[in-house]
Amino acid sequence: MNRRRLASTAFMLAALSLAAAQGLFQQSAAMRLKQAFNAPEISYLLLDARSGETLAQQWPDADKPIPLGSLVKPFTALAYRAGHSGAFPGFQCDGKQCWRPGGHGKIGLREAIAQSCNEYFRKLAAFVKADSSERIAHDYSIAPPPAGSGSGAMVGECGEWKISPMAMAHAYLRLLDAPNDPVGKILLAGMSESADLGTSLRVSAVIGRHRALAKTGTAPCTHDRHTPGDGFTIVMWPAEQPRYLLLVRLHGEPGSHAAGIAGRMVRTLEETRVADAD
Repeated sequence: MNRRRLASTAFMLAALSLAAAQGLFQQSAAMRLKQAFNAPEISYLLLDARSGETLAQQWPDADKPIPLGSLVKPFTALAYRAGHSGAFPGFQCDGKQCWRPGGHGKIGLREAIAQSCNEYFRKLAAFVKADSSERIAHDYSIAPPPAGSGSGAMVGECGEWKISPMAMAHAYLRLLDAPNDPVGKILLAGMSESADLGTSLRVSAVIGRHRALAKTGTAPCTHDRHTPGDGFTIVMWPAEQPRYLLLVRLHGEPGSHAAGIAGRMVRTLEETRVADAD
């Protein structure tokens, strides 16, 4: 009995110690981010990837639906899968309907996520039915594309598909819930490649390769001080088993530039976590 009590006591002490460390990190993380990234053009959400708890926030209207650009692309892929079986198709991107003038050539889903290929997702969206989009939106607790919207909305180009940043952050966490799901594995692999070689390359330029999953997006600006567009980046790390999710918006800059800010924020947070552990 004494051994059981000792074991139970040790477990409780360990749990309390872990909770205290997590609480310390949350306070330190919020303070460090506020000190280093309080510029008005930067908005961010930091979430615990396991609990979904918000650890730090500089985004007062994070529950307001706004265009999030290419951050919607994984959910377009999931909507396609909801209505089709078999392997995802490959498409030719010649640049005519893509952000990259020279195109991406023949490309599949993983590479299309990594490079955020508009032409791939336009062609994929042409096979997606409205009820499939609505089902995926319901499953991931995000707003569906507006009725009658075209393929451009499902690429994130037109600003039509509006989702709140907080809902989108939680939807990305849902992608981690089924690590053995074939589609989820492709999407997460694409996000890993995005951080290392794709549109989120500026993340790994700061924190190192193979350390994060990331996705960028660029959307029409919704600020009162209007610019042509705002950039977004979602980062989940560590790559192998994410513990944190960071969503960053950078006013007046593309998603690739937001990735650089996100990378610096992740580095700051990791330095804070190590310092707290010491």
